[in-house]
Amino acid sequence: MSVGESELAALAQAVCADKRPIKAFYAAFAKAVVYAQRPEKPGVFVTDAESWGRWTVVFSSPERLAAYAGECDYMSMPGAVFLELVPAGVGVMVDPEDDHRLPLVARVDDFFALEREWKRTAPARQAAARKA
Repeated sequence: MSVGESELAALAQAVCADKRPIKAFYAAFAKAVVYAQRPEKPGVFVTDAESWGRWTVVFSSPERLAAYAGECDYMSMPGAVFLELVPAGVGVMVDPEDDHRLPLVARVDDFFALEREWKRTAPARQAAARKA
């Protein structure tokens, strides 16, 4: 595990526990090196999750990617560069197999609106976590 990955995962855990704002995670994600499965053609893999919309996944370490996808070709880059590859309307799930998984929206202009929505949905996320 790299130091940057540990810091990114720790920050994600703090955001999930409502100890840090989601915009802090966006800022850290943009600078952190992230890992994704490499498709044959340039771009990212996108999954249509029906009523939940279209998503791609990215990982904070190559080990997390391997645990999710098995042995595969992968690409690594700063999070900000990865977000540039994501088509409009596609969400990004960071570390989807972990408790600290966080959804990101690739094209966000208003981080304050994102922060308000995160706070608004906090009770539902906390209730779901208690049931799990």
